[in-house]
Parts: sequence; C-alpha cells; structure tokens
Amino acid sequence: MDDLRPRPAGRERRAALALLSILLLSFLGGCATRHEVTPSRLPQDELAGLASWYGDPYHGRRTASGEVYDMDAMTAAHRTLPFNAHVRVQRTDTGRQVRVRINDRGPYVDGRVIDLSRGAARALGMERLGLAPVRLTVLEVPEDPRANWAIVVGGLTPEQANRLADRLKGDPRRPPRVVAGWNGDARYAQVWMRGYPREEDARQVANRLREEGYPAFIVRTRM
Repeated sequence: MDDLRPRPAGRERRAALALLSILLLSFLGGCATRHEVTPSRLPQDELAGLASWYGDPYHGRRTASGEVYDMDAMTAAHRTLPFNAHVRVQRTDTGRQVRVRINDRGPYVDGRVIDLSRGAARALGMERLGLAPVRLTVLEVPEDPRANWAIVVGGLTPEQANRLADRLKGDPRRPPRVVAGWNGDARYAQVWMRGYPREEDARQVANRLREEGYPAFIVRTRM
C-alpha cells in the first residue's frame, strides 16, 4: 500500500535533521557530564565528621600516592577513597565549601574524616581553628584496578604496638608491622596489616579490633 502521508520538502527535511542532531548532541553531552557520585559502600563515618589540616613539616615530603606534598595545593588525605578522587568538603557550621583531590592517606584519629592541605583549610576558613565539622560529597572516583586493603591501628605507645603485633602474628599471609614515630612523635606508633584483597575482610578485622577498644581503620592501598 502506498504511503500517502505528506513528506517534508528538502529544506524542511534538512531543518528537521539539524534539530534532531542538536537534540542528540545535547542528550549525549548531558550523559557525559560528571554527576556527584557517592560509593554506596562508603560508611557514613567516612563521609561526615571533623576535618583537620596538615602543613609543616610535611610540606615537600612524599605523600602516600608518591606525589610531593604541596601544602598550598587543593589536596587532602582520606583513608579509603582512591587517589585522584575529587571531593567537595563543606563545613556544616558555616556552609563554606572547597573541592579537593585525594593524594594522601589519613587521618588516623577517631572522629576525623579528612586531612586537608593548608590551602584547602584556608579556603574553608579553618586554618586557625585547626578542626571543623564537615560533610564530604564524592564528585569523581577513578578506577583503581590495583586496589588492595590494609588495617592500621594508630595512637599506640611503642609497647602497646609491639604487644598488639605479637597478638596478630597468627596470619602468616599478613604479618603485622610496627611503624614507630606516628605523626613524627616518637612516643606513639602504629600497627599495619597489609594484603587484604577484599574490603569486606579488612572491615571485619578492623571492627573486631575496634570492639576491643583499639583505634583501627581500614586503608585503601596498592598491590
């Protein structure tokens, strides 16, 4: 049966195709826009809490990512977000916010969720205060195929760290290691256990240690 519907003239057809192209490009552009992303498995205690900042004597030293730390750049340390993730940090008391890139690990203190550069702390108006209540919004999360997990217990005296390490020697695949001079203070030490391929396994062990009163945290590492 013949199609008797009216067909657009050449000029009208070209205009219709042009409009369709514009709409398609707009749609694809919207799809390519980076939206705010919050990893569903990231616990709330890693998204909201206190922010601190660090400067000297770490300025010019290597960060956990291997970069040289610039305390005036917009960077930060987080325990579990992958390196080069971008995060919006907003003070919950004033509303001021800043965007930072994760290039280091920490902080290892209960209640603290992020350790900012001095530049980021200054942008938030918390340089003199030292601490501020914040909420994190994860904006970009790069793929990290080499992701591995570790447990760190910080804030221990060297004697406590050595006793805990002796207790944790039962798993030869993940021998505990005592790191002396936590945060440059020889009075304190950390215990690290590396080599957990699954985040869930590391969290289970860290949670058991926290139930015993140890300040245990999980940390994203590289294989």
